[in-house]
Amino acid sequence: MDEDDAGNLDSFVTFYNQKTSILSLIASGCHRLSEIASRLEKPATNLAAPLDKLIQLGYIKREIPFGENPRTSKKSLYLFFRFFAWVR
Repeated sequence: MDEDDAGNLDSFVTFYNQKTSILSLIASGCHRLSEIASRLEKPATNLAAPLDKLIQLGYIKREIPFGENPRTSKKSLYLFFRFFAWVR
């Protein structure tokens, strides 16, 4: 494994861990961006890409109050979009 492969693997692992951390925080009741950012000890601006990816994948949804501008609203909530249950 060369340095490029190691760097790509490290960035993938970091991105994956961040997404699973975000999902676990949402599951535990943190629904606002500020709550998620403070628990992860990261600036809220660093969470835009992982949250957007989770929305695109269909794991979470962003709810915005009626009448609020989606681009500037600070009142959004991030909630699970689907509930997955594996029953055997």
